[in-house]
Amino acid sequence: MKNFIITFFLCLSVAVLAQTDDDPFNPGNSDGTVRPVTKSKSSEPNMNNFSFDKSKFRISPGFGLAFDGRFFSMSLSSRLGYRAIKYVEPGVGLSYQFQNIRADRTFVGYEGHTVGGSIYLRVYPYRELFLHVEGVMKNFWFRDKVQNQQKPPFNTVTYGNVLAGLGYHVVVGNKTWFTPMLLINLMPNRLYNNTYQVLPEFNLTLPFLS
Repeated sequence: MKNFIITFFLCLSVAVLAQTDDDPFNPGNSDGTVRPVTKSKSSEPNMNNFSFDKSKFRISPGFGLAFDGRFFSMSLSSRLGYRAIKYVEPGVGLSYQFQNIRADRTFVGYEGHTVGGSIYLRVYPYRELFLHVEGVMKNFWFRDKVQNQQKPPFNTVTYGNVLAGLGYHVVVGNKTWFTPMLLINLMPNRLYNNTYQVLPEFNLTLPFLS
């Protein structure tokens, strides 16, 4: 047993000496002593230099316009995302819509303003194909209008919902992507006429800060 312990420590000593001689980060002196290891300042992390990678920001603006003889509608929207890593992109969204139906002697008019906000998460299982989940909250200000009568105050109502679906980034230019998506609302409330609706979207995705 004693011979085994002595042999073990001899082998351990030889291994340590061999590692010291072969270690390029801690070479020994010519006399067999070990040089002290000093840390390079360049190898230490500098927290003052930490910043987001601006090239990973993506923005998807949207604009809509519809009108006829009595009806006018305009909408603005945008999503801003940050491709934090290859497979994950969190982001936020904002939207605004204005609708107006002109009143006349036979029809009651309508005026409405809608402001919405959202947060979303995209997961990329394969290249530019992504799964999209988005929580949406919209606030409506609306009122009816009768010809030749004073406009009443606005009524206000707020609805929320969750959207989920698939999308894909198609390269169409230098740092420009065409992004079709197919979403569905997961809760059938009044925001989507108390039904499940398939919601196709087509956007251009652009770099935001790069």
